[in-house]
Amino acid sequence: MTARPIVVYDANVLYPAQLRDLLMRLAVAGLVRAHGSDQIHAEWMAHVCARHPDVRREQLERTRVLTEHALPSARVEGYERHVASISLPDPADRHVVAAAIEAEAQAVVTFNLRDFPHEVLKPHGLRAVHPDAFVVSLYEAHPDPVVQVMHAHRISLRRPLKSPEEYLAELARGGLTQTVTAVRAVTPSCNHSRPVPLSLRERFIAEQFTIHERKSKAIGSCSPRKNTRRVLSTRL
Repeated sequence: MTARPIVVYDANVLYPAQLRDLLMRLAVAGLVRAHGSDQIHAEWMAHVCARHPDVRREQLERTRVLTEHALPSARVEGYERHVASISLPDPADRHVVAAAIEAEAQAVVTFNLRDFPHEVLKPHGLRAVHPDAFVVSLYEAHPDPVVQVMHAHRISLRRPLKSPEEYLAELARGGLTQTVTAVRAVTPSCNHSRPVPLSLRERFIAEQFTIHERKSKAIGSCSPRKNTRRVLSTRL
């Protein structure tokens, strides 16, 4: 991954509310250029509604609107022209690769790696990346900023407020086992870098996004690595 990778988030990584929030926060913090399409958003929202009939579609649309305000360049359009030339095990996934091609992305972040074969993606300069491997790569490249994003995410989950260990355990249950191992397996001594600065507009949108996520939590239920334990004990 480059210092600021360009990716498309597949619907299955946006379905779980906590993972979705973390991935979006990483993008708002400027650590990744994340993209998506109307079709991808429609897909994860449809899955949420199907599994949680008590959730109103309007709630999910609100989440999407906040995401688009926070990341105004993230929406991919005009990708449909690529769909016919793509061959995947499940033709219903072609729109994801098409959006990645149009966005000139480097990777598709997805849980379903087998649905995006290497030999199909490679000619387009793409690869499929599990969200765990993706977050680990960001953490290894930018440990302090990633932990600061995780800290902000953790303290936004106030029903109830989670301890750092409880937060990491929940990430592990959600599939980010390598990420949690990397964050835990560190020792003190690193000086902290300052938090990633956000504009007033970005902070306002992030706060509104957090408020909405609290309301809909039930929806989806300098730096060698040795230097990061101090960051975690004070930041996470």
